[in-house]
Order: sequence, then C-alpha cells, then structure tokens
Amino acid sequence: MKIVQWAKYYPPEWGGMERVTYDLAAGWAADGMESVVVAFTKGASAGSRVDEGVHIHRHPLSVKLDTQPVSAGWIANAVRQARDADAIIAHAPNLLILFPMLFLWLTGLFGARRPQRILFWHSDIVGKGALGWIARPIELLLVAISDDIIATSPPYAEYSPILSRHGQKTKIVPLGIDDPAPEDDETGPAISGQLADFIGDRPLALSVGRLVPYKGFHVLIEAFAKLPPTRSLVIVGEGPLRADLQSAIDRAGAADRILLVGSLAHRELAALYRRCDCFVMSSLQRSEAFGMVLLEAMSYGKPVVACDIEGSGVPWVAGDDGAAEVVPIESPDKMAVAIEKILSNKELAADMARCARQRFERLFTKEQMLRGVTLLLTRNAANG
Repeated sequence: MKIVQWAKYYPPEWGGMERVTYDLAAGWAADGMESVVVAFTKGASAGSRVDEGVHIHRHPLSVKLDTQPVSAGWIANAVRQARDADAIIAHAPNLLILFPMLFLWLTGLFGARRPQRILFWHSDIVGKGALGWIARPIELLLVAISDDIIATSPPYAEYSPILSRHGQKTKIVPLGIDDPAPEDDETGPAISGQLADFIGDRPLALSVGRLVPYKGFHVLIEAFAKLPPTRSLVIVGEGPLRADLQSAIDRAGAADRILLVGSLAHRELAALYRRCDCFVMSSLQRSEAFGMVLLEAMSYGKPVVACDIEGSGVPWVAGDDGAAEVVPIESPDKMAVAIEKILSNKELAADMARCARQRFERLFTKEQMLRGVTLLLTRNAANG
C-alpha cells in the first residue's frame, strides 16, 4: 500500500501537526508500506530525500498569507505523488490541499483511478478575521469531496460547524504520542543549576506552550500569584507575548514564584515533567483543539489542570475519571483553587497521577493512533 500525506511542514520543523504526520509516516514505513510526505519547508533543505524509510518532498515557500503557505510546486507534486497512491491523508487546516483534492475528485468522475481521500481534521480555522470568512467555503468543499474525515475527539466533531454537517463520514481517532523514554544515564542534573535553585524543594506546577494570546498564560499568572510563595511555577516556551507576560509577573510581585524560562532542550524539559507536581494548561480558545501537552503530562503520570473550552477537545482529553481538574476559562480564582488543591494534598496528587497515567495508556499512545488510522484505510480498501 502506498500512503501519501499532504502536510504543511515536516520535521525538523516541529509542531503538533508535524509530530502527527511524522509518527504516521514513520510507522507506515516501519510496517513495510510505501510512505510519502509532500510538505513545505521554512528552513530545512528543499528537495526530495528518504529518511527512516519515508519519501519526503519538501517545497520552499513561494508566498505566505498569514499562516498559509502557498506554492505551485507543492500543488503539482501533491497531484503527482497521488496518481499511483492507494490513500491520501490531507492534514487540515491547510487551504492549499483543496487544489489537488479537487483534481482527484474531478478526474475520478471521468473514470480515472482514484485513491482514498482522507481529511485529517486537526482544527477549524478560527480567529483569523477576513481569512476565516474566505476559508469557510473552502473548508465546506473539502469535507464534501473527501471520502472520510478523521476528527481527534468526539466534542470537536460534534461542535465544529464544518464537521457537524458530515457526521456520517467523520471517524474519531484520538492523537497519540510516544511513551516517555527512561531517564538517561548521563551524570549530573538534567535541570540546570539556576532553574533548580529557583524551584528548590517547593511544590512545582509546570506549563508549556507558545507565548501567544489563546494559550491564556495571563490568566495562569494571575491565578498563581494568589498562591503562597512556597509554591513555584515554571512556564516553558517562547513567543511574542514574553515581555508582556514578564511585566504581568513583575506587577503581581510574583517573580519569586513564577519563572518564564523560554525554550528548553528535550532532556531538561523531560526532567521538568518528572519533577513537577502538576501540569497546567490555561488555553482558553478553540484554537486549542486537542492539547498535545496534556498527553505529555499524562504520559509522565502528572495531575492536570485544564480549562473547559466550549467546543474544544481539551475537556475530553483531560477527562472526568480523576486525572484532571477542569476549570472555567478566564477564571483565575478557580484555577488558583484547583492548582493549590493538588499542590497541597500529596495523597490526592498521587491518585490523580495514577489516573492520568492510566488514561494515557488507554487512549493516547502513538501505537493506538497509528492503528486507528491504518484500520480506517484497510477497511476502505477491503470495501473497494
């Protein structure tokens, strides 16, 4: 079976969608399938290469409209790779996939061989103003001419104004990630001296994400500033709001308990996950469609505090089986109470940690995601 993925980007340009594309591509290659990815590149070398058995075709950006890359070469190669494919996985949001998808649909009407057309729906296009209005008819057309749609959670499929119109062709496959690697045997602390000194022996809350408005870090800072200085919070990530968030920390007089550390190497971030007593995701808009960092925290067996974002998969990922405290958005008081409830009660934290790890193992491993998508493809192939 030849499976082609149409993607925005591909590692070493990492992100949530890129991680999913990579895990699927590498998994299919390891299983002996012909695995192909057509993607754009911002910094990696353009051209074609084979890596880990995956045939990767990277195209430089011709134009970029907001977050949407544009390239005629990408469109042409997407069609070219699809001609002898058994299945196409088109990752959305990416408006450019309309052109090769429409070409395959039209040629299929005239009897041409047609691969399965699967739309992997990571998120609606939200909060984009005029671009969002332009995108809506494109999104509607994309789902109409696809054979199947993969949604990552039941709430998102039900709430999305796009997916809710096509429930009969929407299948749920939750995202999944690798189980954390065991601690490496290198000598010396994985957490740097300055960061270790800041944390000390205090209970630690951890948060990870780009410093952008929809991540809600301003709410988290306001919430944590209400806690006693015997607690510590480390926020990992870079972004345009860093200076504003640092000013908010300083105004709250909380620099002794809240630290923005920027980006960290994987080993140090993994050490922070192991060291922290709870993980907080303060995202407050549907731009956070799933919450991959919640999976990371659960994989390390950490209690979670998340926000009840209407129409997002986040509350579903967090669950109601004891792994998480889910609080209303824009509610620093309730967020503060939820965090302190975990940090001040070791027995409760231990119970939540056990539930978090069990939820990860039950729903969110990389193997389960790969199996779910592959099962859809093989069932479709068997049904002709």
